[in-house]
Amino acid sequence: MKDFATVRNRSVHTIEDAQPRSQTVMTCSEPRPRVARGALGMTSLPAGLVLLVVAVRLPATSLVLFLIGGALIGAGAGAV
Repeated sequence: MKDFATVRNRSVHTIEDAQPRSQTVMTCSEPRPRVARGALGMTSLPAGLVLLVVAVRLPATSLVLFLIGGALIGAGAGAV
């Protein structure tokens, strides 16, 4: 039984097929430096916790500060 590439008279591993995929992977998967992500996470996480505590401790609790604090905590946890 012939495979699909042989039936279409085409090689499975041609340079034309492999080159665009490898360039795409190289340009899209450049990782950010681990130190920068960790520093961003370690600063936004405590800042979010402070905002969250302040939002709850205010005489009139602030939903906006609470949500911003939660978003910063989530972003910090994701960055770490």
